[in-house]
Amino acid sequence: CDFIPLVIFKATNILGNIIIDGTIEQAEDFAAVMGVLSYEVQESTIAKEYINSESETGFDELAFKIDDVDKTIKALQGVGLDEYAINQTTREVQIINFSQNEQNNLKFEDKIANFVRALNKEGIQYGQATKRRIDSR
Repeated sequence: CDFIPLVIFKATNILGNIIIDGTIEQAEDFAAVMGVLSYEVQESTIAKEYINSESETGFDELAFKIDDVDKTIKALQGVGLDEYAINQTTREVQIINFSQNEQNNLKFEDKIANFVRALNKEGIQYGQATKRRIDSR
C-alpha cells in the first residue's frame, strides 16, 4: 500500500499531517472519524494522495518552507487563505488550490501573491514554493 497523507486543517491551531499506510478510501474514512471525534479543535479534515503532476484531475498543492509559524498563520488569515496545513516538524505550510474554474484560479493566484507580500512585509523567511498535484477527498 502507498502512504496517504491525511491533512487536518485548522485556521488557528496547527494539528498537522497524519500519514496512513493504506488506500485513499481508508484515509478518507479515517479523516471522517477524526473530524467527528475532534470537531472542537479543528475546522476540517481532508484525505489527499499525491498523483502524477500531468494529471488533468485533482488539485494543486503549493508548499513553502517557513521560519515563523505564528506569523505565517496570521499572513494566511490576512489574505483569506484558509485551506492549509502547517507541518511544525518540517516548518512547511501546504496550501491547496481547490479552484474549479479559471476565475477562481485567478483569485487563488492573487491570494498567493498577497501571501508572499505579507511574508515579506512581516520579515518571515520562506523558501521557494513547490507544487504537487493531489487527489483530495
